[in-house]
Amino acid sequence: MVYVFLPFLSAALYGLSYVLLEKLLSSVSMLSYMIASCFCMMVTVGIFAFLRPDLLSFSFVSDKKILLLFLISTFVGIAGWVTTLVGLQNTSASYVAFAEISYPLFTVLFLFLLFNEYQLTWHSLVGGALVLAGSIVLVAARLKT
Repeated sequence: MVYVFLPFLSAALYGLSYVLLEKLLSSVSMLSYMIASCFCMMVTVGIFAFLRPDLLSFSFVSDKKILLLFLISTFVGIAGWVTTLVGLQNTSASYVAFAEISYPLFTVLFLFLLFNEYQLTWHSLVGGALVLAGSIVLVAARLKT
């Protein structure tokens, strides 16, 4: 039951990180931040690997399809994070967050285009349209200022 709230916690943490990064990136170069952040992530992952070595497996590299999916998803994730950082460095946390909130629509679109999974319901269509409309209004307002 608690797991249904984790995405909201994640959203709150991302929102907080955007606000902090907007301020940080005015004083620290993006490359310096990324290197230091990667080091912190390596330490965090190392702690998890030490605490739960049973979860550590690289057997997926033997399956070429899974390995390719891993490499593509890693590259796409890195590209997304870099574009977010560039946006934060050159605009504002609120602008980036409002523009980026349209990602659920892209998720549904890519699920259909790449994996032929159709997950649209009237709920997701109405909600997605409202999110997209809100994002467009907020981004358009930002562009006018």
